Amino acid sequence: MLIFQLLLSAIAIVLLVAALIDGAWTLALIAAMMLMIALSGVFIAYRREKHLGRR
Repeated sequence: MLIFQLLLSAIAIVLLVAALIDGAWTLALIAAMMLMIALSGVFIAYRREKHLGRR
């Protein structure tokens, strides 16, 4: 689960950078929201795996 969340975060960062370079502010806003959700998912997945003793 953690690997999937990290991959989703990387995709959101690439999309955000591409949108900012292109000047598509609406797409940049959507990518920023996607990044916030993905990073909160990373935090939750990390805590869950740490709690289960996988790390």
